[in-house]
Amino acid sequence: MTEEQVELIKYRLEQSESSLKDAEFLLENKRSGSSVINRCYYAIFYSVLALLVDQKFIGSKHSGVIAFFDKEFINNGIFHKKYSKIFHKAFDMRVKSDYKEFIEYPDEKIKLLLSQAKEFVNEIKNFIVKGIK
Repeated sequence: MTEEQVELIKYRLEQSESSLKDAEFLLENKRSGSSVINRCYYAIFYSVLALLVDQKFIGSKHSGVIAFFDKEFINNGIFHKKYSKIFHKAFDMRVKSDYKEFIEYPDEKIKLLLSQAKEFVNEIKNFIVKGIK
């Protein structure tokens, strides 16, 4: 792995951590649920982008990133299937809350998503750290 790739991985993981902190802040300060969902999704998305730095992935659409993650990391048993479900759920919630009117999720569902996003990001980070060493 090149130094440039390592730096990009670090950058993506920092974006991911920052998004989680933003989500926590928004939730604690009773801000819009859709904003919390957005930050949770992007925390997951950025962590997967970090994971894909040394992969032969070409694409820019979120659906392509999700499909590649499922194909290469879920279907090959690298990560448990629950991480695919979390990624898909976060994506669906984000799309609905960002683009549809009058979509509101109960606080319990938003808190669960934040908890799952933290678990997802930690799982990805631990995997990446093992691979870089």
